Amino acid sequence: MLWTILLACTTPDDTGSEAPPVRTDDTAEVCEGNNPEITSFTLGNGGIVDFDGTDFPTIQLQVEATDADGNLNQVVLEMWWEADGDGDIDTSGSPDNEYPATIASDGACESFEASGSGMIALNLQVGSAIEANTAYDFAARIVDASGEISEPMVASGVTPKMDGSDGDTE
Repeated sequence: MLWTILLACTTPDDTGSEAPPVRTDDTAEVCEGNNPEITSFTLGNGGIVDFDGTDFPTIQLQVEATDADGNLNQVVLEMWWEADGDGDIDTSGSPDNEYPATIASDGACESFEASGSGMIALNLQVGSAIEANTAYDFAARIVDASGEISEPMVASGVTPKMDGSDGDTE
């Protein structure tokens, strides 16, 4: 799996045994309280990728988000999918997969912008749990460092063929 993550950062204050609040800057404002928001979710052909010595086609999921309080130094990208391509997916149950990432940083908490620095790109293997050349709906949701959760966003598309070429359009 391939992660391209560029996110805003936070630095917690060390207050002892209890988990410290995340601070925005020297004014000691607490940097939490806003849910992240997914602003864009797109699917594309991720090319051929080596998974444990075997090449597989991949579908690339690109998620862009903002978080007004900047708690995106640690995130979990939650994913659901189903093979019907109808644009609707049930996200009430547990995610099909979760992808955690920790972003080490020295900076103060700041707002994270959707363009450029707010993207997570993930390539999922096609040919095992996800079928090749098949219409799918994918749903994504982001959980930030404070456990605040975005609303899910759905994207639909066709997975690549086993030779890595684009799948047939719907």
